Amino acid sequence: MNTQAARSTPRKPTTKGPSTRWSDEDVSRLIDLWSTNLTNAEIAKKLDREESAVAVKASRINLPRRAKMNAAASKAKVRPCLRCETPFYSTGPGNRFCDPCKDSSEWKNGNDFYATVGSF
Repeated sequence: MNTQAARSTPRKPTTKGPSTRWSDEDVSRLIDLWSTNLTNAEIAKKLDREESAVAVKASRINLPRRAKMNAAASKAKVRPCLRCETPFYSTGPGNRFCDPCKDSSEWKNGNDFYATVGSF
């Protein structure tokens, strides 16, 4: 093989276009599709997104493994976090803070901000 010819072969540019923000409707559609037997690639095609974007968003909103999602969990749905307002997969009405907010030092130290949200 001629190494000189291999080096001179132009490469395709690997630049990506600007990312598209996830709307609440997109997140809801992702959750609906996540509970089906579709693969990440199939979900990405239906949402007109990259497969990696689907996997990352599912991880960020804490979607459970597909085997754990079932119709019996009717109280589970996407809710906005009471602190950062980011939509996340909540297992029920008592789960109102997303995991990143629960991992914060304020949450772990019992900051009063969390205790006073929604109170009189």
